[in-house]
Amino acid sequence: MALSFHLANLLDSPTAPAMMLREVILEALRDDGDIRGAIRDDLNAILDRDSACHELYIPFLYFKGFQALQIHRIGHWLWAHNRQPLANFLQSQMSRHFGIDIHPAARFGHGIMLDHATGLVVGETAVVGNRVSILQSVTLGGTGKEDGDRHPKIGDGVLISAGAKILATFALAKGRKWVRAPWCCRMCRRIRRWRGSRQGCRQTDDRVTGTRYGSRDSRVSVVGGDSSTTASTIAAT
Repeated sequence: MALSFHLANLLDSPTAPAMMLREVILEALRDDGDIRGAIRDDLNAILDRDSACHELYIPFLYFKGFQALQIHRIGHWLWAHNRQPLANFLQSQMSRHFGIDIHPAARFGHGIMLDHATGLVVGETAVVGNRVSILQSVTLGGTGKEDGDRHPKIGDGVLISAGAKILATFALAKGRKWVRAPWCCRMCRRIRRWRGSRQGCRQTDDRVTGTRYGSRDSRVSVVGGDSSTTASTIAAT
């Protein structure tokens, strides 16, 4: 497959030459049809959701979010087949070349869009459902305990906006949008102007919550307060 050649060249190093990596990638793709299906769904998801993308070849060749996710899928296959050292090597190369750190054991569904993806961190026991969109500088992190289930669970159809930090085993329900408070406040002001609604934003201490109107499944979860406030600390309260 062309993708195996492309990814192998992106990860090429003196330790693991491109041709060796290509054989590993091809082995995973031949063994697991689910990976091949996920790649197709990821490409179509980007074409459908990213207004800057008009052709399938663009994310294939140039979008590091797509490329990093496919490297992770190969690493996850290696992890599941007790080849952890090689899976960890792919994770390390991904982090070095793309600035994206996804643990090989993390699980991703189909139709994922990692938009920009710079600074994305996903922990070992994190689970991301189908048709999820994640923007840059997002952390799906742990609680700090040594082992066990300690990372977020993201439902199908969720949007996680730029800079969101979601920690612990917090579950983000299907179809939710997780954004930062300034976006919500601007949005709610527009809602009040357009619809004359007295609803929208309410603020309690350092938490801002609101409802996005105009879509049946567009509930919005947002966080506010100082820059150190994270989604996880709010979710835990």
